[in-house]
Amino acid sequence: ALAPAALFDGSNELARLLAPTHVPECFVYDSRGLLLYRGAIDDSFAAIGRPRAITRHHYLADALTAAITGEWFAMAPARR
Repeated sequence: ALAPAALFDGSNELARLLAPTHVPECFVYDSRGLLLYRGAIDDSFAAIGRPRAITRHHYLADALTAAITGEWFAMAPARR
């Protein structure tokens, strides 16, 4: 079972360690500390301030589903 957790990083120690490249950026780790997913929540924005009419990909939800079911999950390519 997957135990959801949220973390407030008031000291920015975790931000320095993970070095996110954009906000929001999600990180999903398993119980062993293995990174399962790093990336966007979804593709609901084409660019800053430009929402898409339809969200086609739900990257974080797919990664969490894969983590719960133990299935393989291909990370979405990083956007530049």
